[in-house]
Formats: sequence, C-alpha cells, structure tokens
Amino acid sequence: SAMKMLEEKALVKVILQLKQPVLGICLGMQLLCSSSEEGNTEGIGVFDVKIKRFSNQVKVPQMGWNTIYNLQSPLFDGITQNEYMYLV
Repeated sequence: SAMKMLEEKALVKVILQLKQPVLGICLGMQLLCSSSEEGNTEGIGVFDVKIKRFSNQVKVPQMGWNTIYNLQSPLFDGITQNEYMYLV
C-alpha cells in the first residue's frame, strides 16, 4: 500500500531525482530497495537489494535496547561501536 501511494502521488520520480542524503528507516528503507517479500512488492530500486521476510522465530516488531555496530555513515558521528540504543 505504501508503494501504491508513492506511485499515485508521483513521488517515485521525485525520490529518484533527490541529490541530498535520505534516511530510510523500516518501511522507508524497504521502499528504497528493489523488492520485498512482504506482499511481493516491487520497490523504488535505489538499492539493488531484495527484502526478505523475517522468520517466525524472531519477535516482530523488535523494540527495546539493542547494541549497534558497523556504523559506516556520518549519521552516526559521536556514537561508538556496540553502544546501546533504544529502537522503536
């Protein structure tokens, strides 16, 4: 339904033409990828990545305190590897 709305509002073309950095979290990141197993949906395709559905063995959504790692973006300046962060 989110991809359908982006297409109806002609926002896919706008997103593809953006020059500034964009932060996609959760659904936003999934929309930027090529496709998702959740609903077998084609995405915008900024990233050539296919989103895989979580197995039933993990809690979804996962909220709470987590350690974060592999911080390879200036977005995380001032945050250290394995620091605790509350994710919602």
